Amino acid sequence: MSVSSSGNDDFGLDAELARVGREVERLRDQMAKVSGKAEAAGGLVAARVGADGRLVGLKLQPRVMRLGSDELAEAIVAAVNAALEDGARQMRQMTVAAVDDGRAGAAGTESVSGPGRDATLQLLEDLNRQLGQL
Repeated sequence: MSVSSSGNDDFGLDAELARVGREVERLRDQMAKVSGKAEAAGGLVAARVGADGRLVGLKLQPRVMRLGSDELAEAIVAAVNAALEDGARQMRQMTVAAVDDGRAGAAGTESVSGPGRDATLQLLEDLNRQLGQL
């Protein structure tokens, strides 16, 4: 068994780690563009949150002013929370797709076997679990 300059063996780990690194970067780029959106109070309140969970947009229809202050506050909270859930759902879907792609890529790569493939699958599953906690 030979050892490459990075210290990884012939299981194809160098190439697989490079591929996973590219996939993680692509996933991060996609996730940075996520925008969760939701409405409340029958569409009178619309909220939009960015990938970082910050509120980036809030639209109030003129008719929302007919609501009492408590009702309006509840509608805003409901719209923001639903937008956060929408953004998290999108991120989970992206992660699941990346994990599934990673499994298919690892399973379909004949030159990657043993620890290289196992390490890749573990990395993708860990990423999926961490993002699922968002």
